[in-house]
Amino acid sequence: ANAARERAAELVAAARPEDLYTVALVYAVLGDRELAATYVTKYLDDGGGNPAEFKARWFDGLRRDSALGSRLAAPPVIQSCEVPTP
Repeated sequence: ANAARERAAELVAAARPEDLYTVALVYAVLGDRELAATYVTKYLDDGGGNPAEFKARWFDGLRRDSALGSRLAAPPVIQSCEVPTP
């Protein structure tokens, strides 16, 4: 497992910003909350990520995190009951 983490760190060092989401997801699925949080933060700060992308259940623990949770809270979607005018 440690060798895999080291190799993943090497690959991520050269990753494109959009790859950071995938890395965060992998670590979240593996249960490595600390590394998942690290890559979620990098994705949001450096990769132009959107908090709404972290709705998957794998990120539930991070949404409850006191430091990161507020950043992952997607704003509510307000739907209008008005009928659009043609």
